[in-house]
Amino acid sequence: MAKNTSSPRGARGNSARGNGRDPKASFAVPGLDVNASGKVAAVLQERLVALIDLALTLKHIHWNVVGPNFIAVHEMLDPQVAGVQDMVDTTAER
Repeated sequence: MAKNTSSPRGARGNSARGNGRDPKASFAVPGLDVNASGKVAAVLQERLVALIDLALTLKHIHWNVVGPNFIAVHEMLDPQVAGVQDMVDTTAER
């Protein structure tokens, strides 16, 4: 039987992630050098991950709240999730 030598990534192609290149190095921000641009991108990526985590946590609470204050907490969380999702969109677009 022949040994499978294919990449564990499968048929994802030659994307910026899969080809060994640093995706952050492929852009420049006007007024910033490449090093500063990379630092800004890294900070924005960290914030984006934290915001997505917060949105998912709030949604988890939203769907799993129990007890006498169920309706109040359930309804209170909807606008909070929407606000965090707006922040996710804004951060992701930067």
